[in-house]
Amino acid sequence: LATTPAVMQVTNVDDRPLLREVHLTAGEADEDSTHCTFEDGSFLRASERLSTLQADPRISDGLIGLSTAQAAALREEWGPNEIPEKIIPLWWMVLKQLMGPMPYMIEAATLVSAVLEQWAAFGILASILVINTAIGFYEEKKAKDALDGLKNSLVTTIPCKRDGEVVQLDVVHLVPGDLVFLRGGNIVPADCKWREGDIFQLDTAALTGEALPRKVPSDQYGDELLSGCVVKQGEGFCEVLRSGIYTEIGQGMAAIQERAGEAEMGLFESKIMAVVAGIIIITIIDIIVLTVLECVFRGRPFYRSPDKGSNHVVLLWDLAIMVAAVPIALPLVIQVTMAIGAKTMAEKKAIVTHLTALQEIASMKVLCSDKTGTLTTANMNIIFDKIWTMPDSGFSKDDVLTWAAIASNPNNKEDPIDQAVIASFENHFVTQASKVRGEYTVEHFAGFNPIVKRTVAKVKFRGSDMMIGKGLLNKVLDTRYGVTNTDGEDEDDGGIQWKCDKLSEIKGLIKDADVALSLRGYKTIAVAVSTNGGPMTFAGIVPMLDPPRTDTALTVHRIRHAKVAVKMITGDHLNIAKETSKLIDLGTNILPATMLWPVSEERNQNILEADGFAQVLPKDKKEVVAVLQNQGMVVGMTGDGVNDAPALAQAQIGIAVDGATEAAKAAADIILTTPGLSAIFDAIVESRRIFQRLKAYILYRMAATIQIVLVLTLLILIHDEMIQALYVILLALFNDVTMTPISSDHAKPSLRPDIPTVKYIVLMSCVFGFLEAIQTLIYYEYLNLWTGTEDRQGNRVHDLGSDELVPLGGDDDDELYKVWRVKSAATYVQISIAVELLIFSCRTPGLFFMDMPSWGLVAGVMGANIVVSFCAAYEIVVYPALPWGWIGNIWLYNLAWLVFIDLCKILANYAMGNLSTDILEYVDLPQATAADAVGLRISRTPSDGSYTSQTRGSLQHRGSLRYSHVPTDGMSGSMQAVHGRKSGSIRPPIPGNVALHGTYNPQPRLQATEALRESLSGAFH
Repeated sequence: LATTPAVMQVTNVDDRPLLREVHLTAGEADEDSTHCTFEDGSFLRASERLSTLQADPRISDGLIGLSTAQAAALREEWGPNEIPEKIIPLWWMVLKQLMGPMPYMIEAATLVSAVLEQWAAFGILASILVINTAIGFYEEKKAKDALDGLKNSLVTTIPCKRDGEVVQLDVVHLVPGDLVFLRGGNIVPADCKWREGDIFQLDTAALTGEALPRKVPSDQYGDELLSGCVVKQGEGFCEVLRSGIYTEIGQGMAAIQERAGEAEMGLFESKIMAVVAGIIIITIIDIIVLTVLECVFRGRPFYRSPDKGSNHVVLLWDLAIMVAAVPIALPLVIQVTMAIGAKTMAEKKAIVTHLTALQEIASMKVLCSDKTGTLTTANMNIIFDKIWTMPDSGFSKDDVLTWAAIASNPNNKEDPIDQAVIASFENHFVTQASKVRGEYTVEHFAGFNPIVKRTVAKVKFRGSDMMIGKGLLNKVLDTRYGVTNTDGEDEDDGGIQWKCDKLSEIKGLIKDADVALSLRGYKTIAVAVSTNGGPMTFAGIVPMLDPPRTDTALTVHRIRHAKVAVKMITGDHLNIAKETSKLIDLGTNILPATMLWPVSEERNQNILEADGFAQVLPKDKKEVVAVLQNQGMVVGMTGDGVNDAPALAQAQIGIAVDGATEAAKAAADIILTTPGLSAIFDAIVESRRIFQRLKAYILYRMAATIQIVLVLTLLILIHDEMIQALYVILLALFNDVTMTPISSDHAKPSLRPDIPTVKYIVLMSCVFGFLEAIQTLIYYEYLNLWTGTEDRQGNRVHDLGSDELVPLGGDDDDELYKVWRVKSAATYVQISIAVELLIFSCRTPGLFFMDMPSWGLVAGVMGANIVVSFCAAYEIVVYPALPWGWIGNIWLYNLAWLVFIDLCKILANYAMGNLSTDILEYVDLPQATAADAVGLRISRTPSDGSYTSQTRGSLQHRGSLRYSHVPTDGMSGSMQAVHGRKSGSIRPPIPGNVALHGTYNPQPRLQATEALRESLSGAFH
């Protein structure tokens, strides 16, 4: 192909050895003389290379792009440029709800009730099975829809060069090697490399969280454009490097896909189900043992008795124990409780999309948060207090801000700097903004461009001519900066020219101020002015930062007060992250993303101890969350962008803030619908209330299960008797349904994360269950004394105690059957009332009458007990009717036992160290006091003997502070500091140099002695 002989120096091709040179032979010479020489000494002739090139479509020559055949081959290798959909059939989603220990037990009980023709029991059990399945299916279906937002983000077309021509191609068909044309407004469809065209202004907030666009290509950011970023300005050709799930953002989307369609069980619920599974296994063993005992050793029929039908068969007794072992309405009660909690959160402008999140937040130990758009507003703002004015210039901060606004173009909506300056100006002057601006009449405006890097406004102001320059510091100081001719001399850049007055004298001072602001993460712009044709005078430096939301500092303080660690994870620059952390009292131990790799124990420890990480990519955020989870922590994550979606999906609690992208919302468990983060603390409080309510219900329900299984088992073993199966089903169902008011009980949120443990649930359930079982067995023996029983010789003794119960006379077997019905009915009433009253003891670790429950719970419990009492008195379901005297005795008996059980509970909680009564409350930001001020860290610089005093956090103290400084070398003195709300430096009248920086930490890492905190004097080292 060459027309003239040449030797080209080249780099590497693919994964082959490094090429040394290519020899091109002109004209019609033998093509074998044209060859490539490799560093390893091998070479490739042109004819061979041509065939290799045709077989290796990843190598695109110039801007030709790929052929259709090459693209098809690459698509086979890389797959489509989309997230592969994980399809779960609806039938499988339904079937999954019928699997597991608890569903299997309910299904077995339903089948047995049908075999025994116990149709009332069958109807109740079948209804519960359908309801539980519907609830599980609903949650599973909702989780399956979580990927829609991510898939939609890739559905578009893009100009692409195929077969040498530019065509509109669906981005799903893009493959590595494709040449695409991007321009302002396009979303980058895959990871690409800039090849030709303008310098792009690239909004990378989707990946990095940075508020300001990046320039690509550039020395700082290279020439890669990552998928998901938005082209703000410029147009040009780019080559696709990676597509689909292989892109930076695609890997995160794939991680979200793994979760799609799978509704995960909450931590607390999983612990509960583990306990339920254990009880079911024990019950199955119990049923097998009892069945063998009754059928083999006692001769009782298994399926049907010829003379008594199915009422006296072992299978019916097995059914009763089966039903007793399963908390039938447990899923229903949990869902209702969390649904009411979700309604409460909706009233506080937070939509709960996965109800399990309300369980998880109660146990959350770490909250990881994105910065831009989450902790901050995602809009650059001028930090007025940080504006630097030229000393002795006579210019005020108001002047500098006003001139910066006048030199900004309000019509350029795409310029984030100008828009931020104008917004800050209007927010600062509020109602006076129009009046202040009205004093300036703009006669000429020169806008910003990448060459001049400044804006200039020529204006009339109160009869004078002014020229205002705003832009890059060096270009405002001297407009010739950075533009050189062929001789290396500075030259005119084509814009309005000037050099600031006394530049050589003031340049060092100005540069120091600019560097100080830059090191703290501020973006800076400079302002200079001249009046009536005079020299340009440097006015000041305007610092810009994406400011924290108004409630961020308070919310972070409250979350930490709840004993939840908060970590910032941002794609923004390290210095910006540190400065933002200072503004919200988050801590400044922010590490760069490079500290996250490679994997090591030291890395894991850094993640645990750091206050956050900066300059991270989506995979880094997900990694931080995963490492914390692997250390046994429940982790929450807040975010708003596509870059946050992988971490939101990884965390147990993903929280999408107001204005989040669809991808973030799809991956989140909670979506905030109002600006600010206060709803996160609301969620913590509400979740811990829900945890207390569910814990009370679970202890109550597990105790009832243990009680009923124990009672039924012991009645069979000791007396060869059983209460009616229908009563057991009513106990399992009715007592659960009446507990739904627990979902709005007056629960008190604990100060610390609630970590559910199987050990605690089992031990406390056993304490309650054993005591309740003893209570019932004692009552049953009491009934035997009143109603009669058999003596050791088998002689039946009948003494019902009242002719109102069962008429005497008739066949002995019939009469004994009636006695059993009386005892069965009375035992049911006793168990039902006792179990209902137990909730009052389960809901609080202290005495039950010292913590008032909600009126709804009181009404539910007492109403249920009254209904059961009336049913027993008037033969409604319960047969035969019991006298009111008997019912009254049952009430008194159960109330007395409630007090006794409550005292035993307190002793058990004390033994397990679970008597904490600390309550989580809404606290305000602390105000500094003199005692707080001793959280100072004093260090000595060995070279000059000076001492430096530093603190961490935001200064909130007004007034004065005085303390004594007594170093170990005997040098002494005193310091007096008068603080406002700004940072400052105070030099005390002691030898050396002691600087007090105006920040403090209410809980400093290095605490002074207790005596020093009290007296404000003592020795520092």
